[in-house]
Amino acid sequence: GRVFALTNAGAIAAFDADSGQPLWAYQYDSRVNARSGYPIRYGSTGEAPPANPLIVTHGAVVFLPADGDHLIALAVEDGEPLWSVSREGLRDLTAIDADRLLLSAPQLSIRDARTGETIHTFTDVRDVHGRPVVTPEVILACGAGRIYRASLADMKVVKDVALGSDDALLGNLIAVDGKLFAAGSAGVCAYFSYDVARAKLTDRMADLSGAGRAEMLFARGHLAFSARHFGDALDDFRTARKLAEQSGNSALSARLRPWMHRVHIALGNHAEDDQTMLAMFTRAYSYAQTKQEKAHMKLRLAKYYRKANLPEKAVELAQEISDTFGAEEMVDVAIGPGADDSVRFTSRTRTERGKVIAQNLIHEIIREHGQKAYARFDAEAAHALKQARDKADPGAMSEVARRWPHSVRADDALFGAAELYYTGALKASGTRAEVMFGRAM
Repeated sequence: GRVFALTNAGAIAAFDADSGQPLWAYQYDSRVNARSGYPIRYGSTGEAPPANPLIVTHGAVVFLPADGDHLIALAVEDGEPLWSVSREGLRDLTAIDADRLLLSAPQLSIRDARTGETIHTFTDVRDVHGRPVVTPEVILACGAGRIYRASLADMKVVKDVALGSDDALLGNLIAVDGKLFAAGSAGVCAYFSYDVARAKLTDRMADLSGAGRAEMLFARGHLAFSARHFGDALDDFRTARKLAEQSGNSALSARLRPWMHRVHIALGNHAEDDQTMLAMFTRAYSYAQTKQEKAHMKLRLAKYYRKANLPEKAVELAQEISDTFGAEEMVDVAIGPGADDSVRFTSRTRTERGKVIAQNLIHEIIREHGQKAYARFDAEAAHALKQARDKADPGAMSEVARRWPHSVRADDALFGAAELYYTGALKASGTRAEVMFGRAM
């Protein structure tokens, strides 16, 4: 047998595996300064690529030196050069099988193991960080905030799994016995399939009771929620809440409340029928505590009624949002399988005041179903406008248009208010007259 050693400093050599005697050596173009011994400098950041494994296939030893710009293949027997191709800025080398190699980070490029020529590059993957996992069927690679799953059968990215945040990185990946391990600056983490992870947590609960069992159920429910097994999550959260109440664990009960809220939203978004969606959203609202949670649940319910072709009910809830939560900064949340179960306020989140979002929704519903969908509020606006006229109150007239901007009475209210302000300004003087003229305009 033979042992191959790459120095990553300009040379590779082969040794007899039994005696250790050198068999051959090869010197390649290196970024190391041969005279001064200065360290490797790579790219504008001065960061060197990592050390890579040597791959022996088809009578060749293939290597990607940290200090070189090329992927190189030498003959196993005598070290004679067979081929050399540019690494094209890619950092990591991994064997796929005897005939194919993978160059990665920041892209994924499959190379022919006999020639080094490119077989395929996944053009929609451009931010790979760390060494990927390669199986006979797929490539798993860590991107910024996501995991890419690329098929080796049809050369397509078949799944793009989002991580917890846009800048999350797992690092170098390896798969062992169906488990995914990631090594990065934060340490080493193991990732299991949902069934395996749930079974492990279930085993841990075997000898637990009371508060300890409740905590483990909460952890198992959190796992189920993260894996999008929302039914399992709800079962675990419910049982954990019951045990927490029985044991007087108020802290755990408080931690469970927002998760009960979220899991019902998720179940509503993934409901197979309208009746179930309504039931889950209504239950989610019962767990809402903050103004933000209540406002966004009202918006989800309004959108549900619009979806269920109940425009009058949708308008009613939208108007309630406008009246009650009009000054709140809100996100125009969606409903359905692609919607999020929570509202995250980040620098990228687009927000509007609750009144703007609600009145925009009312406008869309009226456009779809006609003014009849707003009949209740047209009647309320008409009644309020009559009272304002009876009192000759221009402020109350303006309020009619402000509160019910889509009413058929809104223009009349504004015109009536302007007329009263104008006639009042004619009778006034000084600053008061200027103010009333301004309001009339």
